[in-house]
Amino acid sequence: LQEGTPSTVVVGAAPGTDSYAPIEGRVLAIVPYRVSGEQLGEIVQLQPLGDARTVVVIRGLDVDPELQAGEAVTEGVTRIGTVRDLRGLVEAPLAQYTHDSGSGLEIYVSRTETHSDLSVLAG
Repeated sequence: LQEGTPSTVVVGAAPGTDSYAPIEGRVLAIVPYRVSGEQLGEIVQLQPLGDARTVVVIRGLDVDPELQAGEAVTEGVTRIGTVRDLRGLVEAPLAQYTHDSGSGLEIYVSRTETHSDLSVLAG
């Protein structure tokens, strides 16, 4: 939806849609997703199995209360939460291409130099 190299993929889905882990790995962190001081769900950071320098970051969801940091996740099996309704709270570029609010999950992948760099990915 932007010019240049994309940094985030938006996966469109209706609010309340169940969301599952997109990779095999483990949960690194679950942190609040805040915009202008208001919490708009959570951010989940996942680390792929066998790759300590890559982090998959997912935002725009309400995390499943059973999901915990350190937990193993299985691609397409582990429920990580539901799509949050952000209508009227944040601009959804996807909305201009859909017949609804453009709700969905934002997903991006980040590479880190060391494990200590992981704390800067929270949002």
